[in-house]
Amino acid sequence: MVARSKSLLMIRVRGSHREMGRQIGEAAAKQVHGMLHTYKQTFEETYEELRMTWADAILQARKYYPFALEHTPQYVEELKGIAEGSGAALDDLLVVNCAEAILSDALVLGCTSIGVSAERTTDGHVLVAHNEDWLPDDEENTFLIHATPEDEPPYLGVTYGGLLVNVGFNAAGIAQCCDSVYPNDVRVGVPRIFVSRGTLAATKISDAIRTVLMPGRAAGYNHLIA
Repeated sequence: MVARSKSLLMIRVRGSHREMGRQIGEAAAKQVHGMLHTYKQTFEETYEELRMTWADAILQARKYYPFALEHTPQYVEELKGIAEGSGAALDDLLVVNCAEAILSDALVLGCTSIGVSAERTTDGHVLVAHNEDWLPDDEENTFLIHATPEDEPPYLGVTYGGLLVNVGFNAAGIAQCCDSVYPNDVRVGVPRIFVSRGTLAATKISDAIRTVLMPGRAAGYNHLIA
């Protein structure tokens, strides 16, 4: 199901991870291909800085695939579903979901997340906010996902193009925002977007923390979990 607000697309999905991914891909095919166009163009325009072609990026991203498949197979299924639904190549989607790792954060622009405790708000609620600083061309590829997985809590999240959701909150009351940083433990492993996607499946803060600290991760974000 697809609903449109005045400025932002909302996609409602449910089912298995593969089924949800396929529904996202079908509903957001324009946004998925728009993002891929933006990324490929960025690679071309910044070649002197990145020293990497799109074909090179695919080869690098494939190194991370076995780790994602071993530790987060359900989210690999989501990505495969997005590829099937949108008609995009899985290799291309793998690049955009591994871009921070394979480019050593060369494109990091500096997102910001804030949290305010219940003791500091007038209505006694915890407030969480996130500012997404990214490529301006991707603004039109942004959308909301209201998902009801068959094996995880329902969640509401924001993403763009072919990226897995990593900012949002779920029906168990767990909220996450995450910001790109320059980690000092970079290695080939589970891409950070696959890791952060897993926090939206948590039912307790401790589960979310264990998820973002999973052994085998390639590197990490700065996570704000509430």
